[in-house]
Amino acid sequence: MALWYVNADGVNTGAWIVPAEEAFTYRTTARRLVDLCADRLLIGWDPSLDLVRRLESVAGTPPRHWVALSIPDALAEIGEIRAACEKRVEEHRAENQAIVPLEWQVDIPDPLPATEEEMHRYARLRPPSFAPGAAAGVLRACHLVRWTVRRWQETAAAVERRSYLKDELGTPEVLPPHWLRAMTEAMADHPGLRRRLVGGRA
Repeated sequence: MALWYVNADGVNTGAWIVPAEEAFTYRTTARRLVDLCADRLLIGWDPSLDLVRRLESVAGTPPRHWVALSIPDALAEIGEIRAACEKRVEEHRAENQAIVPLEWQVDIPDPLPATEEEMHRYARLRPPSFAPGAAAGVLRACHLVRWTVRRWQETAAAVERRSYLKDELGTPEVLPPHWLRAMTEAMADHPGLRRRLVGGRA
């Protein structure tokens, strides 16, 4: 079993790998893993809460309120915001042709790829250099999280550069709106983490 921490810039900040037999047999190990996941947003291509609930059962800890976010949902939200930006820019261009059209450094595919592997190929991300397994799978997801964060940063920068977009769409936060709400909900019982998130470091 593998667990990675990723901050709001998409940078890996911690990693833990534990044999699955140990994680789902020994209470102390399961409790440690539950504690590592606590007050964190669980994110992946298709995240499931079954794993942390199994760990809670082995650990004998009270059920927690877990929050998860899928990478496709995050990408879809960024795509919707980009579409809104493009629409606003074209409306302004209809009145002033001197306004430059929006051009993205990297496009978000529409429709999104159906699988994590297909998305990885689209993003041209290198696969992990070690053998397939839990660690390789989690690291592959981390690469996609970082890629998604970069697409948001490009989007936010485009909004920041055009005052009329900021006026109409609001000042962009460190993460897309739904992602930020989910992370804030996950950190509801940990105000210290929430304060760090505002600074872009959680």
